[in-house]
Amino acid sequence: MVAFFTVKALSEASSGVGIWKKGLAALSLVFIGIIIVSAVYFYVQASLAGMPEAENLEIEGVKIDWKDSRLTGVEVANNGSKPLGIVKVVLLDAEARLAVYSQGFSPPVMLNAGEVKVVNLSHKLLAHPRDYEIMVVTADGAAKTYDFSYPFRRHTAHPV
Repeated sequence: MVAFFTVKALSEASSGVGIWKKGLAALSLVFIGIIIVSAVYFYVQASLAGMPEAENLEIEGVKIDWKDSRLTGVEVANNGSKPLGIVKVVLLDAEARLAVYSQGFSPPVMLNAGEVKVVNLSHKLLAHPRDYEIMVVTADGAAKTYDFSYPFRRHTAHPV
């Protein structure tokens, strides 16, 4: 009888160890995932922050579909004397400093000298007040930013 309890106890203990090992493996995968996501986040933030300012590019405003709370475009102007290519638009949550939307363009959206154009986008904005920063990246690796709030607050520029 003592041997029966010992075998049963060992069986239960070994099954508990298996569950513990599976839980530890799952937890390890979660930690590895967090590390990878954090590394990618910091790499993207560092690459965006290190860009020089696009001197000939101006962001005139943003276009918003008010019925759908959707960012539909950004109006940009080329104030330079040469054509300018736009390769990416990134929307950042200004409070959290997180990229919430990114749209790449291949081939680039071209702006001739003196031209004003709306770069079309499509991203649902949060309904509660939030500060955003939009970053337009040119083909030569420079960027220009524009801050806005949605719904708009008094201290921010209004959309086009």
